[in-house]
Amino acid sequence: MRKLLVLAFAVALVVPAQAKDITAEDVTSFAAALVGYEAKCGGLPPRSHELMVIMTTGLNPTDAVAAAINQSAVIERWGVTKWCAGMKDIIDMTERNGR
Repeated sequence: MRKLLVLAFAVALVVPAQAKDITAEDVTSFAAALVGYEAKCGGLPPRSHELMVIMTTGLNPTDAVAAAINQSAVIERWGVTKWCAGMKDIIDMTERNGR
């Protein structure tokens, strides 16, 4: 339970207005997106990387694999360049809200 609270707090840094509505599935999806960004877009800035490490530590392995597969399909559908450009705003927001 404590890990889930830490993860919810981490996601709340990114989308404070929606913090009360965050589910474990949301956390898993966001962690998969950060991992995808790190793998496909040339790495994450420090705060986002730290957030990714915290989030992935507390995930259910089965859920994490399913989220990674879904995220890979999204990246493939959008194309790496377009997906990375779209995620850049979210990564920038993570960096700004983490300070």
